[in-house]
Amino acid sequence: MLRLLSKIHDLPVIPQTVGSPAGTIADYVLDPATGKIVAYELAGRQQARFFSCVDVLRYFDDGILISDPSVLQPVDELMRVQKLLQPRVRLRKLKVVTEDGDTLGKAADCLIETTGHFVAKLYVRPSLPQRIFTENMIIPRERIVEISPKQIVVRHDSEVTAPEGAIKPKVAG
Repeated sequence: MLRLLSKIHDLPVIPQTVGSPAGTIADYVLDPATGKIVAYELAGRQQARFFSCVDVLRYFDDGILISDPSVLQPVDELMRVQKLLQPRVRLRKLKVVTEDGDTLGKAADCLIETTGHFVAKLYVRPSLPQRIFTENMIIPRERIVEISPKQIVVRHDSEVTAPEGAIKPKVAG
């Protein structure tokens, strides 16, 4: 199933063994080397709590089901997550450039494949002057070359990158 990353924010996290929300999604942790969401951060606590994406049992339109509250951990208990927070990569508003260095715009959102938690597609909004000549773009995962804290590098050509209105993916949420 595909899900817009922006629609995951603020979803309640519900442990299967408890049935009531343990909190809501405040943020995500991305591994830029793999393009994979590896963990989520819960909102509303003094000490941030995280859970690994492997602990997600199911995504629903109105929440995320996890097995048990015990999977919610402080960041110092999750070494891999801790390493990915310095610096933390947030996809939205990152500059998107081609391998040749041409700026395409900024990342507006992305689709996440919920089985493997990979970025499946990247939605790019051109900068204001570029909007005169260029439409919003959808860049598939296969065209993403590199993700860094400062930019996303993509292979770009008009055959592979479609205007936003040309493709209407079915997404939950």
